[in-house]
Amino acid sequence: MTDSSQRSPRTRPPQFMVLTVVLVVLAVAGLGVVIWKSGSGSHDASSASRISTDPASSGSRISTDTSPVSGAVDRSSARVTMLGDSVTLAAADALAQALPKADIQADVGRQFRDLPDGLSQLKKEGKLGDIVVVALGANGSPSSTVWSAVLSTLGDDHKLVLVTPHGNKDWIPDSIASIRQVAEKHPGRVVLADWDAAASSVSDFAKDGIHPGPKGAQVFARTVSEAIQKAAQ
Repeated sequence: MTDSSQRSPRTRPPQFMVLTVVLVVLAVAGLGVVIWKSGSGSHDASSASRISTDPASSGSRISTDTSPVSGAVDRSSARVTMLGDSVTLAAADALAQALPKADIQADVGRQFRDLPDGLSQLKKEGKLGDIVVVALGANGSPSSTVWSAVLSTLGDDHKLVLVTPHGNKDWIPDSIASIRQVAEKHPGRVVLADWDAAASSVSDFAKDGIHPGPKGAQVFARTVSEAIQKAAQ
């Protein structure tokens, strides 16, 4: 009679192999989820690591407040419409968390010249919020007539929040100056969200120095939400 205890080792390996494969698959799937979460901002996990270890982006440039902004303007009954470019897209997750009820519309390459027609169409459709946030400037500076057209379209029933752009492109300083001038000239109608100033504390910009990473996105969202709260008062 053959000893069954001697046969059992020969029958077990296939079962162990199946179990091992299952565990490996589960481990890889779990790792994939982690990688996806870490890359949910404007950078993937590897680029975020490169940025955070860049000596030029360390030290005093680390943000003092990168905690998530949750429902910052929920207590206000004001409707919010935000029009932005790829910078807004980079901060989409943080903005959605900070402004869960806002209508946020962002397109890559959007410029100031697109504003008057875009706002007119939204107003015609009854979709223009009480507070309108404009976060542009990464792709060009505003013309001398764009603000009069924007303010004329909005009228006195809508507050305007203007977000200053940030970056080293030639046109960005002109955009910042134009936005600040409009805010100073119309203090009752326009509120400044000074992203350019707040960005000095951000350490995880993309290589272009314009699009924030996950931590910078929180600073961007906080800057915008605080300006909206001020406009809602």
